Amino acid sequence: VNEYRKYSDKLVVVEGVGNIGACEIKDFVENYIRLMGRKPIVVIDYIQLLHPVDARLSDKQNMDCAIKYLKQLAAAGVVVIAISSLNRQSYDSPVSLSSLKETGNLEYSAETVFALDFEAMYDAIRMGNPKAFDLNAEKEREVRHVLLTVLKNRNGSTGKQVPMLFYPKFNYFSEKG
Repeated sequence: VNEYRKYSDKLVVVEGVGNIGACEIKDFVENYIRLMGRKPIVVIDYIQLLHPVDARLSDKQNMDCAIKYLKQLAAAGVVVIAISSLNRQSYDSPVSLSSLKETGNLEYSAETVFALDFEAMYDAIRMGNPKAFDLNAEKEREVRHVLLTVLKNRNGSTGKQVPMLFYPKFNYFSEKG
């Protein structure tokens, strides 16, 4: 609570219930900059839930349009962090760029892509027994051991893994050690 108190007065949460899309986010951010005189950090949780730009377009086409609007914000110096869902085949194997849903253009447009995986999955793979990994057991832990992996870094190296601890009760991550 004390950590949150340090920045809570600077936090604006806009809940989207199916009616906020990339166009609305772009308009909101532009108005925010005009009124507040500073650029916010935009976090989208998660990008596949954005309202479609046009209901007649496919999911992929709508995603491409959303990415175009968000990329315009990024080009104007706004930090945009978009959380993506994974395809079902990636639930029990290490996350890769192809694990992201409807996001070929996101992979291409993003400056940096990070993934979070359970450390126990890598342990099971290293031991030659990937079936030993129990996703549900890992999700039940009060403190989860995860690996943050750099999948893409336009201006640097990829593949680096950072061991993290995740405290789901507080939605809080900390670097291990």
